[in-house]
Amino acid sequence: MFKKFKACICLTGIITISVASQSFAQTLTVDTKVLNVRSQPIVSSQKIGTIKQNEEYEILNVTEQWVQISINNKEGWVSKEYVKINDEKEINQETVIKQEQTSIKRVTTSILNIREANSTSAKKIGTVKMGQNVNVIETIDNWDKIQVDGITGWVCNTYLIEATQETIVENEQDNQEENIILKTAVINTSLLNVRSDCDVQSKKIGSLKKNAVVAIIGEENGWYKIKYNNQYGYISSDYTVNKDIQISRGSHTRGERPSVAAQTATTLALQYVGCKYVWGGTSPNGFDCSGLVYYVYKDYVPNLGRSARPQATTGTTIEKDKLIMGDLVFFGEDGGKTVTHVGIYVGDGIFVHAANSKRGVVTDSLLSGYYDKNFLHAKRII
Repeated sequence: MFKKFKACICLTGIITISVASQSFAQTLTVDTKVLNVRSQPIVSSQKIGTIKQNEEYEILNVTEQWVQISINNKEGWVSKEYVKINDEKEINQETVIKQEQTSIKRVTTSILNIREANSTSAKKIGTVKMGQNVNVIETIDNWDKIQVDGITGWVCNTYLIEATQETIVENEQDNQEENIILKTAVINTSLLNVRSDCDVQSKKIGSLKKNAVVAIIGEENGWYKIKYNNQYGYISSDYTVNKDIQISRGSHTRGERPSVAAQTATTLALQYVGCKYVWGGTSPNGFDCSGLVYYVYKDYVPNLGRSARPQATTGTTIEKDKLIMGDLVFFGEDGGKTVTHVGIYVGDGIFVHAANSKRGVVTDSLLSGYYDKNFLHAKRII
């Protein structure tokens, strides 16, 4: 049974309320594969859940850009752009809540500290990353008070720009897709093209070699959607083998499992297969071997070194037959003792790494001649 439309809601500083004079059982249908549900009608507010394509929900409230629903006994908001409102013309206009102008800005630096007060000496209470949208609720000189992911604090607004509607929508779409890894797959042909769309006539944006492991974030008409070289692409599922990445047999016997953080970091690294190699690079614009490790693990291991040698001294040394997803694997040229290269173990003998300027970010087997010969040791850092 549908609930009655709520006549009054209070979200301080965000919206004003128009009192509705009627009740209705208006519903919406999700019009995208996965849609985030947010705690407030703002892109930067906390995500409280997700809903899926073709699912139907009762509408509680409506703004110009957002719709409120109930999910798991919680009330949240979804973007109006990604839903179909059933019989929308029947909605009494008095039920529409007028949303005040809110200032949404976009972060332009790699990491921006959130502080308790508008001072560099104030306590750090969180961070936001490049490209992330934040809701600005107050400005004093060079400082903005923001709300993001359940945190309210101050950031230096030198590193913020006004977010256009296009970047707001783009940011929301990216968050929805990158947070959900459906499965992994292995390329089982000598060379598989990555295309801009799920069509053999669409533009080729790259290629993957046999035995490369990729993270699947969507499926459509016999094609897999993947993240390739910092953009979205499609590969034909006919030339892949679905693969649920397993930890090694030795670890399985001992009952060890990778931590959630290790799994998250590893699947993130897999999304950058195809990215170019840049010496000293620590971003999706280009990675070197230790830069990739640093990028995917920096939020989980605060004291992680930037280069391979200090990374090799972090954590617990692990035997090669006890590796699990997320462990770091280190190599030295010609079997030497000096660390010259690092990668992230995926499972089943496979690791992901930024190989060199010719190959970029790829997956390889630890049992292949070069990497087997030059393997030094492994570390479990989380």
